[in-house]
Amino acid sequence: MCKLWILWIATSLAACGGETQPVQSVPLGNPAIPTVVSLKGERFKATSVELSGYCGSRGYPFDIFFNAHGKATGPYPGAFVASGQWDVYISSPFGKHGYGFDEKLAVRSGGETIKGTISWYGDAGAQCNSFGPNRGRWRTKGQNPKRAGPVTIAIIESGHLEETFK
Repeated sequence: MCKLWILWIATSLAACGGETQPVQSVPLGNPAIPTVVSLKGERFKATSVELSGYCGSRGYPFDIFFNAHGKATGPYPGAFVASGQWDVYISSPFGKHGYGFDEKLAVRSGGETIKGTISWYGDAGAQCNSFGPNRGRWRTKGQNPKRAGPVTIAIIESGHLEETFK
């Protein structure tokens, strides 16, 4: 049906004096068209994790940065890199704490690189020297449509990171 429609348009243009170009059909499943990627089922483990940042004398406020790389297992087995930060701030005159977490990630599996982010905001589960356990939301980047879902962050600390994408 689509080829007939394209042929009709090309014929109509030719009949009206318009120039035509050769028509190429694109088969379904063409590798030039990006596949929708989901990180569901992916798991990150790293023993190479570096922390840096600021920690207040009473344990807050703090702003901690991390860089990690390690092994990815699941639908995209290979290597991953991740970097990000978590922080705590006092959000009211009564001393209520709020926490934030942001991470950028990339998984290299075969010849493919999948990029994404993780975000979380809440009121518990972060300290100067570790983050987790917590749940967040992951989102892929550079794809249409983007994919998103929950992630469990078991722990991020010096020398150790574990995350599971659901």
